[in-house]
Amino acid sequence: MTDIIENAAEEVPPHTRTAFAMADATGKLTVTGVVPYSMIADQTPPEGGSLALGHAEHGKHYILNGTIMERPPNPTTRVGMKLLNIPNPSSVTIAGEGPHQVTDGEADLEFTQPGTYEVVVSSWPMQDAVFEVTQP
Repeated sequence: MTDIIENAAEEVPPHTRTAFAMADATGKLTVTGVVPYSMIADQTPPEGGSLALGHAEHGKHYILNGTIMERPPNPTTRVGMKLLNIPNPSSVTIAGEGPHQVTDGEADLEFTQPGTYEVVVSSWPMQDAVFEVTQP
């Protein structure tokens, strides 16, 4: 982590408020915050994780090779009761139940009871695709 401080483009006054983010080994944010620049060296990312300088938001960003990146959109689409273009691999959670693993790019949705169900398709580091599906 000291390389972040050593590689700073210019000298930063020690009391300058500095935004930072820490991530686990997959790049998923674990902590975001703002501290005086003099305290950046005291921030310790999780084992195998990383730290990057800058503003980041949970759910919107991740860290890749020491850089804060926006999570790309999930290409999953829904046509009727079918999910298409699901990234491989992905997990699908239906009404909070699951996750169900999907590896072939599509999934048929079936519900035994009428109602509206939230269907979430997750494929890290993409953003989650969220659908409301109504079973008449």
